[in-house]
Amino acid sequence: MLFNLILIHLKNIILKKTEPIKNLLNQINEERIEQIKREVQQKESWVINIALDGSRFDTTHIEMVLDFIRDNKTPKRPETLNKLMVQLISSAFSYNRIRKQLRKINREKFNDDNYPIREDHEKILAYLLNEERFKNEDYWYPEKLEFLIKEIENKGQYKEIGELTDYWLEHIMWILRTAPAKLLELTNQGLTDFYDKVDGICNKDYRKDYYKKSEELWGFATEISIGIKNVGSNLMCDFLKESGFTDYAKMDIHMIRSMSEVLNVNNCSELTDFESFVVAQWLADKIKITPFKLDKILYVYGVYHN
Repeated sequence: MLFNLILIHLKNIILKKTEPIKNLLNQINEERIEQIKREVQQKESWVINIALDGSRFDTTHIEMVLDFIRDNKTPKRPETLNKLMVQLISSAFSYNRIRKQLRKINREKFNDDNYPIREDHEKILAYLLNEERFKNEDYWYPEKLEFLIKEIENKGQYKEIGELTDYWLEHIMWILRTAPAKLLELTNQGLTDFYDKVDGICNKDYRKDYYKKSEELWGFATEISIGIKNVGSNLMCDFLKESGFTDYAKMDIHMIRSMSEVLNVNNCSELTDFESFVVAQWLADKIKITPFKLDKILYVYGVYHN
């Protein structure tokens, strides 16, 4: 009952936040939209050309550009619950300050200078928490992962690893403690039922009301973040987009800055994450690409372009 009241409260908050950004977007004329479209296309060409050159981008970003931007591929949906669990943890760790530290471990311990991708987190956690079972796919089923985390905490061995400060190690541990139960809740009717539910939200007939669609997409990402400590709507948007739902984009600093530029807002902090999400949905529709592809273009461009 309390959980349902919280969801109703969150949806009411989101609904109230839509009107100001809707008013701003309604002021953008067709000439400006065409200009924005050209700007995005220029950024797309830039990242593809740099990726083809092969000398500047991280390997993971080269693959990302060539697969998801040049070739318009989409991520494959995880076919098993354990693979979806890996993706959930990987997205939860995509918070930039965590991601940079895990990349440092990837480089120093595994001679891999790339940003960690989904599978890399298995070996990184095996090292970081002194537990080889993370490398075994079977232990990523939520029930087994939940048990494994409790066992690791009882042993206390992970505290001897010094690559992360106590604060960030505990930050990661709280994600690992709480994420398995949440995934079990989300998939209690089966993996296919969960995917069908997300598809239902993405494919619903909104009668061209993209503001309503933004509200429901963001609301769902917010809903599934509840119960996972240190994880919010943005990281759950990453989880959904990397699980194959191309209506989603993640509001990282690069996307928020780009959405501010679209509205000619001088300070990107003037836009909330939700407002930036609405602009991304609106813009993707106007220039006829998926929010997922827009996300990839602006993210890679933002990381590398000076």
